[in-house]
Amino acid sequence: MPSTVERTLQLLALLQARPVWSGEELARRLEVTARTLRTDMNRLRELGYRIEGVPGAGGGYRLGPGDRLPPLLFDADESVAVLMGLRQLAGTGMDEAAEQAIAKVVRLLPPRLRSQAQAVAEFTEAGGTRGATVDPDLHTALTTACRERTRVRIEYRSRTGETTTREVEPYRVVGVRRRWYLLAWDTSREDWRTLRLDRMHLDTIAAPLFKPRPLPADDIAAYVLDRVDRTPWPYQAELIVQDASDRLVDRLPLNAVVEPITAHTSRVLLSADSPRHLAPWLSHLEADFHLADPDRDAELAREIQRVQQRYAAAATTAGARMPAARSADAGSAAENTHRS
Repeated sequence: MPSTVERTLQLLALLQARPVWSGEELARRLEVTARTLRTDMNRLRELGYRIEGVPGAGGGYRLGPGDRLPPLLFDADESVAVLMGLRQLAGTGMDEAAEQAIAKVVRLLPPRLRSQAQAVAEFTEAGGTRGATVDPDLHTALTTACRERTRVRIEYRSRTGETTTREVEPYRVVGVRRRWYLLAWDTSREDWRTLRLDRMHLDTIAAPLFKPRPLPADDIAAYVLDRVDRTPWPYQAELIVQDASDRLVDRLPLNAVVEPITAHTSRVLLSADSPRHLAPWLSHLEADFHLADPDRDAELAREIQRVQQRYAAAATTAGARMPAARSADAGSAAENTHRS
């Protein structure tokens, strides 16, 4: 049975996890009687926590606002989530505050979580990861391997669906373009690789330690972003665009290939996950274009037609509303004129 101190901390953690708890549910979670629960509640009040009673059928207990922030009790996944969130403040003007918050969170964690948290904080580079998902266990295991300089063996699925086994030296876990990547030295290919975490299965952590290599760049997030942007995607399409190549370069992603045909016409090779993803993006060309091989890119042509129909429907709806708005404005103006 947990000690009084351990039980009190468990009660505080539960009160922090939800807005309201019934006394019956708290007693069941803590495996104590209602009388013991009331004793524990009074103990928290004596320590300065505001424990409020919520009346009514859905009432119970809740942790009220206090004069100071109470100790925050995190499990392993929660501590990883907090530190990853703080890491994403890099480059927002709050870098120093984020670093101070990271240090405080790490310092307050129990010893069994502190080492993992330090690894997450030190070896995570985050930016542009809103909407990205990541397995916290995999993230923690990889950053721990980065910190301990331990090789890892992974099963990795490429964009084409091919699965290979790789042994790599991990250096950073980096979030860019709403994805998470591992920057690692591939021992068999003898080169740096950026590997997506959502295509990765951690097989084993290999025993050999490795001697750290100089990182390939000072700004690791920018380096990974550049590698990602320059990597061709599975689906490729060739377009003939009615604009000069030097004007198109600034409108295209880094992995695009642009070749001049004439002074005002260019050949452009674009890539994406699929025709469905590429078709809406073509409006960024800001120029007339046609498919170099309509038969080969028939699926892309159909997707372009679908996008065109959606845009046309939206324009028709907007156009139908505009005259009514103008009429209303004109009526108001006429009425004001009459009144004056």
